[in-house]
Amino acid sequence: MKLAASAALALVCCCGLPACADEPDSVDPKCKELGKAYVLAKFGGPKDALESSLAEEIILLPGHEYLKKEYGINPSGDRRKQATVSRGKLIDLDRTAWNALPDAKKQKIPDMLEKSVYTFVVASGELADAGGRPKLPTRPGDVVMKVQPKPTGDFLLYVLRRLDGQWKVVMDYTD
Repeated sequence: MKLAASAALALVCCCGLPACADEPDSVDPKCKELGKAYVLAKFGGPKDALESSLAEEIILLPGHEYLKKEYGINPSGDRRKQATVSRGKLIDLDRTAWNALPDAKKQKIPDMLEKSVYTFVVASGELADAGGRPKLPTRPGDVVMKVQPKPTGDFLLYVLRRLDGQWKVVMDYTD
């Protein structure tokens, strides 16, 4: 699947980022597979799939749900700044949030995620806004994955990086 330049621009612009990425066809199919498996595992899938998908430490990107004061990661509750959490902490938070959902909603989520649009872009370095201010601390070769359940509105954003020969999620934006 070839992503048109305008679609790549739309991906990064929706996140407040300029287009500074390679062609999406250059994304390793194993990275795409891991990214999709991670999203399904995050929302009620097998815990071992979560564990194997995540780096040891994960950056929660600004605006992340878990940056709210009640989650205990960010005592100030200022969601404008990123925070780093351990794999175990993120998995515990994800499981707690999943278990708190009503059963009716839990039943709808896997189907919604299967039907979501997944967009992958290879970063050529740190992605920045139009003023040059860093937005995502990506490195060359990182893959930004956007998951959009509906044509407009909410989306999920993850950054995957090759670590020790394996693709791992290193950044997470879930709201």
